[in-house]
Amino acid sequence: MAFGDKRKTNGVPKHLTQRPSKAFSNVHAIRANEEFGVISKAGMLKVRFYNGPNDAAEEIDLSDWISFGDIGLGIADYLADWGRGQAHGTRISFKKSLTKFRIFLRSFDLETTRSRVSVAHFPENVLLMFGNWLNGSQEFEHGPSRQLKKSVKSKHYNKIKNIFMYWARSERYKSLLPSSFLTSKNLWPGAHHQIIATNILDPISCSRIRAAAINEIAADVALRETTFNVLDDNTIPLPDPRSRSVVPFKEMDIKLNLLVKIFDASYTNIDPKVYPGFSRSLRQPYGTIREVMDRLHFSVRHLVPYIVLLGFDTLFNAEGLLGLTWSQIGEHPIFGSDRLQIAVPKNRSKLGKTEARPNRHVRSYSTKPTGLDSVPNLLRLLERFTRLTRNLVEPQDVDKVFIFYTDERKSIRSSKYKSFFMSKNSTSSAGSTWRNALRTFIDANGLPHFTLRTLRASGGDLVHKATGNMKMQQLALGHANLDVTAKHYRGTAAKKRDEELLSKAMAARERYTLTNGKSDSRDGLLNNGVQRAATPGFGCADPYNSPVTHQQAGKLCTAFGACAACPLAYVDSDDPRAYARLLQFKDRLDDARMALDPARYLDGWARQLRYLQEYWLPKFTETARNGVSLVLPPFPELE
Repeated sequence: MAFGDKRKTNGVPKHLTQRPSKAFSNVHAIRANEEFGVISKAGMLKVRFYNGPNDAAEEIDLSDWISFGDIGLGIADYLADWGRGQAHGTRISFKKSLTKFRIFLRSFDLETTRSRVSVAHFPENVLLMFGNWLNGSQEFEHGPSRQLKKSVKSKHYNKIKNIFMYWARSERYKSLLPSSFLTSKNLWPGAHHQIIATNILDPISCSRIRAAAINEIAADVALRETTFNVLDDNTIPLPDPRSRSVVPFKEMDIKLNLLVKIFDASYTNIDPKVYPGFSRSLRQPYGTIREVMDRLHFSVRHLVPYIVLLGFDTLFNAEGLLGLTWSQIGEHPIFGSDRLQIAVPKNRSKLGKTEARPNRHVRSYSTKPTGLDSVPNLLRLLERFTRLTRNLVEPQDVDKVFIFYTDERKSIRSSKYKSFFMSKNSTSSAGSTWRNALRTFIDANGLPHFTLRTLRASGGDLVHKATGNMKMQQLALGHANLDVTAKHYRGTAAKKRDEELLSKAMAARERYTLTNGKSDSRDGLLNNGVQRAATPGFGCADPYNSPVTHQQAGKLCTAFGACAACPLAYVDSDDPRAYARLLQFKDRLDDARMALDPARYLDGWARQLRYLQEYWLPKFTETARNGVSLVLPPFPELE
């Protein structure tokens, strides 16, 4: 495996085994001095969450609630208790619901009495009033800024209702609430029917996106291979970096070697007063520092095609993918170095989650493929080409897979080296930075709009298309609840496929019943043509429009034993199982000739035997004839 030696504990690449452990211990020291939970000080109210030793703490600012007295403190207590086990996106979504509730309370206060800003003074129907406010009731002067869908209103309502339920169980708050407060389990019947599944990309768009990403990676790898070959070349003479002349530094090879070997690959270490010639060589008309930095470090834009391909193939959500760490990557526990296993946290699913081991979304990949776009090869490239950047990032980012340089002030001198989700107290750390880079990638290649969620949903749809099984789609996406897959990741085409599978299964069950179990094609749900015929061993070109007498158009054919003389029948001449089944059919026809009345046999079965002997059995190949020794279930009796 090209990742180098692995530690048995967590599979971190060997070159990362020392620095991260030392860095993480420093992070632990910082955490020991930090305050977590509800933080209430003069003019400030916030909740801070501990996200582990490798991630920055996340803060939810509730300072807007200070003017609401103990309501704000009660909300902060609930958020600190409930939010501890939630993902970043879930916490942010909760705050959006709080914003709606705060606007409602201010409207309520304006419409009634300004002093009602305490839990103790809530009327017992406050939740129903909030529901009416979400509906845009005219009794409130300041309603929602726009009309909300039923599903959105239900989401906001339920989140606020959970706060009241928490207060009702709390020793601190339950005595302040009314003796009973009115709630409704379903203010908006049918809201779940309004959920719109994530947009699914069509196969052509998926192919175009993948091709564009592969082309960009191929060009990027070629440039970086050249760069790292130059850095490994010790025969290149290096001029005195203090030289005042720009002439010695004009060649790109010299710039690269000087920046790496003298200045640790960071432009911010270059003092123009001390290194005037070299500093000037990195500005126009002699070149630009970005030309050099882009060859030594990834920018977010450079990482886009890598992330797009990994998103296609792993089906991880955005938080798990962009926050991927090397400690989440290792050898497969069963197949060893033959397969690479990636396990990212996925808090929302709650599958088997414990305090010591949070739930994970696990995928594994063979290390044998050599294609540029295979997951192991993409990770190998990222590991190799980020080794210079890894020495410059903050300690908590050393273990991150996606690290890059960025110039937030649009000045290369302000370059910083970081990773996604470096700061979780806002969505901008992996929001606008990533979105802008992705938009540039889309525009540069003339691609349809998509997001990481779109890629995840489209990949899940491919799983559904390949297997016809929504349960397999659920497992691939890492959902704990099949309902999430069905509602949010099943597009219109998938629903049509499911309807068709259901109708086929019902038709198969009906035929099974009508033929007393003789035509048993339930296994496989009739996806395979060989399983669609009424007689085992045959296939049927159109089982719903049988030309056999007494069969009804539009219904699955139930003419068991009549396939040999049917013009819609066919066989797989290379299939040993089909050959063995037709031999069993021949034996049953021979038995019928001996047991049945001659007139009945000639009228019903003689023609079938003749076609079977003269036409079907001779068509099988030598390979298929080896199936004569197969042991199969008994062939049903003809009559």
